[in-house]
Amino acid sequence: MIRALSLLLLTACDPEPTSCDGLPDVIHGPAGLELVAADHHPGWGQERCLSCHSIERMHLRNCTDIPEVDVAAIRDLVDDQGEDVCSTCHGDNGVQP
Repeated sequence: MIRALSLLLLTACDPEPTSCDGLPDVIHGPAGLELVAADHHPGWGQERCLSCHSIERMHLRNCTDIPEVDVAAIRDLVDDQGEDVCSTCHGDNGVQP
């Protein structure tokens, strides 16, 4: 049972890529940085960002055309304040309060 659950969790979440190649352009997406169902599938509607996105593998590089984006500061903010801070830039991911 535990092995099956682990396999399900691993296949339900895509790992963060190691380069910007093939990533969706979230800056110029349908709602900018805010996630919408069309650009965050299958994660749409999930409340806990870090259940799929590991802090060790997120915001590793600036994949935007905005040179001032400080990915290390973003990682530190999430590390210090937790995943609730994700909604500041990315919206509520379809989770209604």
